[in-house]
Amino acid sequence: MKVTTAWENGGEIPQEYTARLGSNDFDGVENIFPGITITGVPEQTRALIYLVYDSEDSDNWCHYAAVGRGEDTTIPEGAISERISALGIKEQTNQAKEVGWTGPYTASKGEYHMLVIAVNLTPEQAIERVAEWTKDNVLALCEEDGVEIDRAEIVGKYTNPKSLELET
Repeated sequence: MKVTTAWENGGEIPQEYTARLGSNDFDGVENIFPGITITGVPEQTRALIYLVYDSEDSDNWCHYAAVGRGEDTTIPEGAISERISALGIKEQTNQAKEVGWTGPYTASKGEYHMLVIAVNLTPEQAIERVAEWTKDNVLALCEEDGVEIDRAEIVGKYTNPKSLELET
């Protein structure tokens, strides 16, 4: 299984996919959904779990979580929740208690992991069995015997433009 998005694995995340910081907004930051394409989904897959988390945060903060059908999928760049839902993907509440894409917004820099896991559960079963959408909870579900079939991950690096201003 393979996942692709707007940046290469290990590459820099373009600023348009990062989040605004309330009173710390910086110019040119749009926080748009970067788009995701998943190919090579194993035939026996019943659902895909999408999880995006920040490994620089002490608890691997979950910025995006969703569950969809177990098939090759493309979510287009800039897609909003209604369009994503029309693809049969159910977005879940992230750790910021929001539904939908929240790009990286750390004070400085770090790594952002986009993880897609093929599971032997229906989307409804996966949603039922995860009480809170955190990295640890999702991985605990996947560690149960026979649940995880495959996984693919892409990592992006990000830097908050405000932190660059502070360094100069």
